[in-house]
Amino acid sequence: MRFGGLAPKVIGSARKPLRDRFDLIGFDPRGVWFSDPKITCDQAKLYDPKIGLFPSTRQQYDAFAAHNRAAGEDCLAKTGPMLGHVDTQSAAEDIDAIRAALGEQKISWLGVSYGTELGAVYASKHPDRVRTMVLDGAVDHARPMRQAMVEEAAATEDALLRFVAWCDRSSDCALHGKNALARYDDLVTHGGYARALGRQATGEELASGAYGYLSLPSQWPNLSRALADLDASALATNSQFASETYGAYRSIGCEDFPSPFTRLADLRATATTIRAVAPHSWRYSEYWDLSAGSPRASTDRRCSCTTATATPGCSTPSARGVPRPATW
Repeated sequence: MRFGGLAPKVIGSARKPLRDRFDLIGFDPRGVWFSDPKITCDQAKLYDPKIGLFPSTRQQYDAFAAHNRAAGEDCLAKTGPMLGHVDTQSAAEDIDAIRAALGEQKISWLGVSYGTELGAVYASKHPDRVRTMVLDGAVDHARPMRQAMVEEAAATEDALLRFVAWCDRSSDCALHGKNALARYDDLVTHGGYARALGRQATGEELASGAYGYLSLPSQWPNLSRALADLDASALATNSQFASETYGAYRSIGCEDFPSPFTRLADLRATATTIRAVAPHSWRYSEYWDLSAGSPRASTDRRCSCTTATATPGCSTPSARGVPRPATW
């Protein structure tokens, strides 16, 4: 079984006791991996290194909006009408279809990262069909979007500073005895040549790559080596933008997390707040990536995760090191 998201790193040694007590069932959410039809997008149209994620002028904003619109239209053309039904509420009904097909009255659910959102939505819709549920690194889908953007940016900054503190005290850090934060700042400010890309990687790409390593302290040695390397390939290829599932990530996020912005001044005001709470890591966080430039109008099929926490047997621990705000 291939666990998705962060699960291969998070579950680890817990797999055997889980197998001893449960029949483990995994599935590909609609549009993802081996599900059919699969969300299909032109990877080159999803991220353009010439267009920044934080436009500050009208010209930049218009280019940003046009790029995202074109990316959404490309995904729709290649995927078909199913693209409008890849939201998490619809996927939660797929879980119930699996439960019914298995003849089970209730399910036990282990959700990590996006799996917490999927599980919480299922529990809110079908609380009587949940035996027990563990949500690790929980996503709170009920937060207003601007608030979620700011809180996650602050949590990312906190994770980065904890990584830097670890570097200062641990010889396992490739930048031990050096200024790890200064090295990070230099890379995300000026970019770095990535041999794997055959070009200069942008600061946003490198910040996104670092974000992926920040998720777990067990990955911090890898992050330190990636930062120390004169070739920025390790960071650039770890970026969300380089992932083969980035099209699905953006498409599902577009359905679930509508952009709160209606004009440049609105976007710029939130961007200013994000830079204030995350002075080093502001260039990338998931909520900004998902929602700042939603490629097409979202139906806002959000469902409050707070409902799930009232479900008997539902636990929501925080995965250690995952950049999720403590307030969630």
